[in-house]
Amino acid sequence: MGRQFAGGVASAFLLLSGCGGGGGESSPPAPSLAVSPVSLSLTASAGGNPVAETFSLRATGGALNFSVESDTDLISASPTSGTAEATDMEISVELRCTEPESRTGTITIAGGAASPRTVSVSIECERPAIEVTIEDSPAAATGNPRKSAESHLSWRASSIWNGQGAVPYSIRSDRNDVIATPDSGTVEMNELTRMDLQAPCPDQDRYETMLTLEVDGAPADLAWNVRCQAGDARVDRLQLFQGVMTWHWDVRGGATQHIDGVADRHTVLAAAVTHESATVPEILARATDGDGEVLQESLEPVSTNTVKTDDLEWTTEHVYDVSEHYLPSHRITLLVDESGRLDETREDNNRQWVEFSGGRRLPPFKIVFWPIRTDAGSPPAIQVEDYMKSVLDLLPIGSHEVRVGETLSFLNQAADTEAVLDFLGREWNRGAPGDEYYYGIFLETYDDEFCGRAIRPGNVSVQLPLEDCSDETPAHEIGHNLSLMHAPWDCWGEYSIENIDPDYPYEEGGIGPRRGWLPSAEAFVGGGSEETHFDVMAYCSPRFISDYHYRKALEHRVGRPLGNVRPDLAQAKEPRGPSLALGGGVEWGMWTLDYVDHSLMPSRKPPVEGKHFLTLQAASGREIYRERLRLAAITHSAKRSWAARVPVPAEPVARVIILDRQETPVLVEALR
Repeated sequence: MGRQFAGGVASAFLLLSGCGGGGGESSPPAPSLAVSPVSLSLTASAGGNPVAETFSLRATGGALNFSVESDTDLISASPTSGTAEATDMEISVELRCTEPESRTGTITIAGGAASPRTVSVSIECERPAIEVTIEDSPAAATGNPRKSAESHLSWRASSIWNGQGAVPYSIRSDRNDVIATPDSGTVEMNELTRMDLQAPCPDQDRYETMLTLEVDGAPADLAWNVRCQAGDARVDRLQLFQGVMTWHWDVRGGATQHIDGVADRHTVLAAAVTHESATVPEILARATDGDGEVLQESLEPVSTNTVKTDDLEWTTEHVYDVSEHYLPSHRITLLVDESGRLDETREDNNRQWVEFSGGRRLPPFKIVFWPIRTDAGSPPAIQVEDYMKSVLDLLPIGSHEVRVGETLSFLNQAADTEAVLDFLGREWNRGAPGDEYYYGIFLETYDDEFCGRAIRPGNVSVQLPLEDCSDETPAHEIGHNLSLMHAPWDCWGEYSIENIDPDYPYEEGGIGPRRGWLPSAEAFVGGGSEETHFDVMAYCSPRFISDYHYRKALEHRVGRPLGNVRPDLAQAKEPRGPSLALGGGVEWGMWTLDYVDHSLMPSRKPPVEGKHFLTLQAASGREIYRERLRLAAITHSAKRSWAARVPVPAEPVARVIILDRQETPVLVEALR
């Protein structure tokens, strides 16, 4: 019968009794070997340390000498020989792998006459894992929008198996924007591999990115600390606008004064801040007086606009209303990132300032709006602000005084714009101060070929209701008063434009290369914007004013008549009333004297320039007064006009004579 031994190895011992009928003594059993277990499983790494397992060996029926052999060099037993007895002894089986493979080996235990025993050994020689040694870990790096944060990683792969060839590798980051070069490939054992790391810095940031280096499928994690600075933020450009651009500064070209500023005029400062990251830097605009005293710690911008100017730059422009600070020696200081929130690459260019001259102080612009009534009924009231809007937006006018005169009735009269202009011209010449403007406004729609007319240069103009005209009509007509001629362009081809300025410099009635600021809209116009703007003196919309016409209008206001009469008739003091108001016209070469009115107003200083002379003669033929005379154009008319208001001479005036430069009379009119 059989018996089970530990280790699961079945050993059978056969007991034989003696033969013969006498029942003599039995022979002792023959010695035998037993092993447990009869199979082993060994796994080791190729080129690595050996591994060992054991099995038990014993002898029955007496001690037996034994020997142990293996059928493969991969495994060996210890001891390889000895004497087995009834008690278990341990036999160690060692596996030493030289290369990856799988096979089955057999350990054979021989014991003389005893039957040999075998132990089956399952052999698994594995390819060993690749070991990665980091030679240089990624150092903390700093970048900015113009320069990526950069570092590198150096490492080696090794194996305990001498036969290991090249293995694949790759690297990845937990951020999509981190770049490694190379980011994958194959590597030989013990070969030093360098990977260059780059992290773009489009905006200010600080972070730790995790890098995973995977060699032959085995990952290794590394941390890389990145500091992204905001780059440089600086004030690159400052511009002053009083409608047109009056002054410009930029970091490359310095300062340029385009046109003199005007005191008390709406003024804005546009400050352009260039920044190298998308984060808009904080900018503070501080107003101080001439003594450095802070008047306003931080001006609020009326508009802010950010545009991307190239791949690595943005420009944010802040526009500030500085009208109340546009005074001599007052200063606006622009401070970028004053609170230090930005991690900048430069901190030494965060301050710029502009100091104001205060502009040229002109006399107040005085204007009287005269309502013109042509129909019965209740006429609408004049909204002065609507008519002054374009005047203040576009013309060089600072301080101003506006009033509305009495309604002038032209019921049952043929009162077109030319007739009303003649009437207002006479009224102005007789009763208005020299620095006052008369502006007639039709209260009702009137069938007229032109929306408005004006005396150029002069102080009188007239227009149809604003709803029948463009919003810029008041600026257009008063522009004529300020000596401006038409810009040479008519978009609709409806007009045969007369009084065109032959020196107008810009094609198609444009406003020129520089942009302007429209105060009423709080917006920039021109200067390459998508919408084309035309000069206010052209017949196109939308309209603004060119620097050319603005300068001419300003020169006209600055150069108001200062007096230019013959020395022996010069007036040493400001004129006083009463006076004589004279006026007339010239049409097709024919001069007329249309009126001589007595006025209680002072005489007017004569023009500095003029191609003619107005003279007054007594009955004796003696000249008792002379002054220069300048003709004025009437827009949309072949007629020209002249007007003067002269002191009342000591002797009665018998004749009015107008002479040309050669002293040839062009008009002789006797007074009754």
